[in-house]
Amino acid sequence: MNSTQNGSIAVDSIYVQEKKEGSLYIAFGWVFSLLSLLFFPIILGAIAFFSGYQVFHKRSPLHGIAIMFFAIIGFTLGSLYSFLVAGTNFI
Repeated sequence: MNSTQNGSIAVDSIYVQEKKEGSLYIAFGWVFSLLSLLFFPIILGAIAFFSGYQVFHKRSPLHGIAIMFFAIIGFTLGSLYSFLVAGTNFI
């Protein structure tokens, strides 16, 4: 009984440790998806999409899809803003 409890605790701690692995990608994904609306939409949108992809595989598939979706929205709206208002061609 005692070895089973120790085994389950070890498995639980490994599972929790794996879930904490990609926490920095979450912050990068949200920050860069918001920044891509105003600055360098191609570069920052790509970084946000990559961060969302990493979150999808390392943490939570639903959260990763949300970050990737908003990265695409930030890329699109930031590019439109750059073309129409600023006239700087993606800069």
